[in-house]
Amino acid sequence: MPQLPPCYAFDMRFNFFRVGASVVALLTIILIITFAFFAFHSILTRVQGPGLFPTPSPIASPSPAVSALVLTEPDFQSANPRSLPQGATLTVSLTDSFPVPGSSTIWSTSSDSPSVLSPLVQSNPSPAPGIGDLPYSATFRAASAGTSVLHAHATRSCEAMLKSACPDWDYSISITVIAA
Repeated sequence: MPQLPPCYAFDMRFNFFRVGASVVALLTIILIITFAFFAFHSILTRVQGPGLFPTPSPIASPSPAVSALVLTEPDFQSANPRSLPQGATLTVSLTDSFPVPGSSTIWSTSSDSPSVLSPLVQSNPSPAPGIGDLPYSATFRAASAGTSVLHAHATRSCEAMLKSACPDWDYSISITVIAA
């Protein structure tokens, strides 16, 4: 292998060290930016709570009184208390589902204080349509002033699965009846 003149050998070594120094400088900058981000995030978390941009949590206060109220599954999932004037009606509107043969979700509802929130009409469980959905509804009357907890229970069955892998769903929501 031919020998390079000393001036070329020096230039090649110099270029190698210059490129190496640039890579080290770039990695150092990336490390500093990463450290600064995590330090900023740590300070922000202590000031604002968890997460970089935390979402505000809803304030659980009773809703304003209305003469008729319809509750759906998202209402039960949020569990925000509701209020009704005495004599108003409350309708629960859910969906019984039968996605495949052998699987189903069938709803039922009840009030823990029937003297406050009395049941009027509840749709009877229908025979399974095979595959599809059926509406479920229950209507309650705000009979007297007080607070009642409305319970929604979904009996679930899942084809070829143990009950432990397909648990029932239970939701509760507090309903305050305001004297008229």
